[in-house]
Amino acid sequence: MFEQKIAQLNNERSRKKSYSVPEVQKMLKVERHTVYKLIKEGHFKAAFIGGKWRISKLSFDLWLDGKE
Repeated sequence: MFEQKIAQLNNERSRKKSYSVPEVQKMLKVERHTVYKLIKEGHFKAAFIGGKWRISKLSFDLWLDGKE
Protein backbone atom coordinates (compact mmCIF):
# COMPACT_ATOMS: atom_id res chain seq x y z
CA MET A 1 0.00 0.00 0.00
CA PHE A 2 2.82 2.42 0.87
CA GLU A 3 4.53 1.77 -2.47
CA GLN A 4 1.24 2.40 -4.31
CA LYS A 5 0.81 5.77 -2.60
CA ILE A 6 4.34 6.84 -3.53
CA ALA A 7 3.82 5.74 -7.14
CA GLN A 8 0.53 7.66 -7.26
CA LEU A 9 2.14 10.84 -5.90
CA ASN A 10 5.04 10.58 -8.34
CA ASN A 11 2.68 10.05 -11.25
CA GLU A 12 0.51 13.02 -10.26
CA ARG A 13 3.55 15.26 -9.94
CA SER A 14 4.92 14.25 -13.35
CA ARG A 15 1.60 15.09 -15.09
CA LYS A 16 1.40 18.59 -13.64
CA LYS A 17 2.12 21.53 -15.92
CA SER A 18 2.38 24.15 -13.19
CA TYR A 19 2.80 24.63 -9.46
CA SER A 20 1.00 26.96 -7.08
CA VAL A 21 2.87 29.29 -4.73
CA PRO A 22 2.05 27.06 -1.71
CA GLU A 23 3.41 24.00 -3.56
CA VAL A 24 6.70 25.75 -4.35
CA GLN A 25 6.82 27.10 -0.82
CA LYS A 26 6.49 23.56 0.55
CA MET A 27 9.09 22.10 -1.82
CA LEU A 28 11.66 24.79 -1.02
CA LYS A 29 10.70 25.07 2.67
CA VAL A 30 10.57 28.87 2.45
CA GLU A 31 8.10 31.62 3.29
CA ARG A 32 5.51 32.77 0.78
CA HIS A 33 7.20 36.15 0.26
CA THR A 34 10.37 34.32 -0.80
CA VAL A 35 8.48 32.56 -3.61
CA TYR A 36 7.03 35.91 -4.74
CA LYS A 37 10.55 37.40 -4.69
CA LEU A 38 11.86 34.54 -6.86
CA ILE A 39 9.00 35.12 -9.31
CA LYS A 40 9.66 38.88 -9.41
CA GLU A 41 13.38 38.30 -9.99
CA GLY A 42 12.54 36.02 -12.94
CA HIS A 43 14.18 32.85 -11.69
CA PHE A 44 11.45 30.77 -13.34
CA LYS A 45 8.44 31.42 -15.56
CA ALA A 46 5.18 32.28 -13.83
CA ALA A 47 1.81 33.67 -14.85
CA PHE A 48 -0.85 35.47 -12.84
CA ILE A 49 -4.07 33.60 -13.64
CA GLY A 50 -7.42 34.04 -11.91
CA GLY A 51 -5.90 36.12 -9.15
CA LYS A 52 -3.18 33.57 -8.34
CA TRP A 53 0.34 32.88 -9.51
CA ARG A 54 1.00 29.65 -11.41
CA ILE A 55 4.62 28.62 -11.83
CA SER A 56 5.72 26.65 -14.88
CA LYS A 57 6.69 23.16 -13.72
CA LEU A 58 9.32 22.77 -16.44
CA SER A 59 10.87 26.17 -15.76
CA PHE A 60 10.87 25.63 -11.99
CA ASP A 61 12.30 22.12 -12.22
CA LEU A 62 15.10 23.30 -14.54
CA TRP A 63 15.87 26.21 -12.18
CA LEU A 64 15.88 23.88 -9.18
CA ASP A 65 18.30 21.53 -10.96
CA GLY A 66 20.55 24.49 -11.83
CA LYS A 67 19.97 24.07 -15.55
CA GLU A 68 18.27 27.38 -16.29
